[in-house]
Amino acid sequence: MAKKRSSASVRAIAEKAGLSLGAVSMAMRDDPSIPETTRNRVKAIAKELGYRRNARVSELMALLKQQSLRNGQETLAFVIPVNRSKSGMEQYIDTSLNHAKKRAEERGYSLEVFEMDEQGITPHRLEKIIEARGIRAAVFGPHRDVTGAVPINSSKLAMVAIGYSVVEPPMHRVVINHYRNIHMAMAQLLARGYERIGLLIEPESDARARDLITAGFWDVGRRLPKSNRIEPYVGPPDQKAVDRWRSRTTPDAVIGCGAHWHKLLSAQGELDPETLGYVYIDHFDREGFNVAGIQYQNGMLTEVAVDQVVAALQVNEFGVPKYPRTTTVPCAWVDGDSVRPLIREVQEPLFLVPTAE
Repeated sequence: MAKKRSSASVRAIAEKAGLSLGAVSMAMRDDPSIPETTRNRVKAIAKELGYRRNARVSELMALLKQQSLRNGQETLAFVIPVNRSKSGMEQYIDTSLNHAKKRAEERGYSLEVFEMDEQGITPHRLEKIIEARGIRAAVFGPHRDVTGAVPINSSKLAMVAIGYSVVEPPMHRVVINHYRNIHMAMAQLLARGYERIGLLIEPESDARARDLITAGFWDVGRRLPKSNRIEPYVGPPDQKAVDRWRSRTTPDAVIGCGAHWHKLLSAQGELDPETLGYVYIDHFDREGFNVAGIQYQNGMLTEVAVDQVVAALQVNEFGVPKYPRTTTVPCAWVDGDSVRPLIREVQEPLFLVPTAE
């Protein structure tokens, strides 16, 4: 017969620790209002007594807390570390905001937006406003800089970043799965009979994805015959430079990261699915085009970020996490007339046997 686990109660822990039930409960949730030494002592006693947290009770308490706040709703901050109108990311940010507000409401919270550089909102002022309004959780949108910082005191905030660009303060983040996206794009092209696949990308775009786009491209490339492996073009969208690259590499299909690559090639009348297929790696609806590509799920990305910051808030996970987590969000293939029809089943590139030809 299996040995029965001890199921000590919070009351037993409180009696041994000489604390109130409320203080023990807060200590077990890592509430920063309880001194760290007290929290550690309470956890040690709980472990000694064999205490096991009841997940269903925790879920119920979180639900009750949300319901109790509905009349005076708790607020989540959505921090945009750039001036939206000057960022070049307006559509992306607007989509993120719409989904963040919707998701926050579904979870029983309101959302307040703080746009940096707007009306003199500096990191110092942002910190003061957030503290004055009693906001305890924040989602950080993309920064203008590849390795951007929002220098605020984060010790009292539950935090999650969207994308890789906000690196300070360190926090959990939700990102597009760039590595798998390039795998998906190349798998679709290979299944359509293309053999020499090229990549056009600016250095900053790859840096924002932490070089995962070119890394994924090289990973699939090494599995192809050596004669079909093409060095990617990583540089500015300069017509002459791209022409030289095409002359040297002779691709029969191109993956572009950014709308300007499609514009550059189509202006020369070069795009024809039979001779030069084209795929957007960051596809979204563009009026007048029916182009194939990988559609970023920016709405899903933001919703997952809100879910994660709410979860951190409910267990009082404030400040810089000891082990920041990165959660990846999948994207979807969108068909279009810029590529040939499928001639074979799409095969996962990871299952291709590397060719040493």
